[in-house]
Amino acid sequence: WGLPLEGKKDVNFNAKSENLGRLELYKGAHPIVIPTCGFYEWKGPKGSKQKYRFQEPGQSITYIAGICKHYPNAADGIFPYRFTMVTTKPSDTFSKYHHREPVILHRDEREQWLKAESMGELMKRTPFELNAVAV
Repeated sequence: WGLPLEGKKDVNFNAKSENLGRLELYKGAHPIVIPTCGFYEWKGPKGSKQKYRFQEPGQSITYIAGICKHYPNAADGIFPYRFTMVTTKPSDTFSKYHHREPVILHRDEREQWLKAESMGELMKRTPFELNAVAV
């Protein structure tokens, strides 16, 4: 998970939706859908943060928009295919936990995303409200 940053050991775990068409890092990337049972964020003061699990209400699987890129000259031990999730500005609720929110895809939007149809519209729409459960 994560797109390698050129000349660094770090990786990019979250692709800001507004940078997809602008940054060299994302050129040649293909849309993917990341199925998940939920994802986590932490909230609270340093040393006593509470972990929260987020998922789409009423769904057992939450689908996150992502991108995948092929690195044909990857060094030994590095996977030649890497992916990252796409994030956007958060909903009012999610902004209490983090300054970015994954782009969540409803069932009827997954194929649209994979065909790269209306990607801009999906990334600019208001993020969906998600259930947050302290774990």
